[in-house]
Amino acid sequence: MLTVAIRQLFTAAVQSLKSAAARALNGALPPGVLVEFRCARRIDALTRRLVGMQRKIANMSAHVLSGSARGAVDADHKLRRMLAEFKQDLNGVRRELATWHTRECRGRTGALLAAAIERLNRIAADTYMAADRLGFEIDEHDRRFGR
Repeated sequence: MLTVAIRQLFTAAVQSLKSAAARALNGALPPGVLVEFRCARRIDALTRRLVGMQRKIANMSAHVLSGSARGAVDADHKLRRMLAEFKQDLNGVRRELATWHTRECRGRTGALLAAAIERLNRIAADTYMAADRLGFEIDEHDRRFGR
């Protein structure tokens, strides 16, 4: 469910940029700055969602590491599958963002959009590592309980 939301936010950011660029070309908006601002704002919204996911992953990790769970945390492997899908989606979003940046912006942006893209990439990479680490922690925890 979260991965669908992430994809929808990214798609909305790209569509927003395209529609804003079209309006700017028609003279309705100042070119460049407003388009970049709207796109950066959408990318920052996605970044905030990823930070929220990092918190949830950290909470689950703390629970697993605390030892308070007296049985297998993920006996049916659903959580590990969800983490794997989430990591794939994170990679997909980063690839799509890089492709979009190259195709639409020709690899050049203003400072605001460049900073938003850099933040998203950094947070996505950190979130990927946190999800990977949680999967390893669950594996280790469940191995101790014979699963």
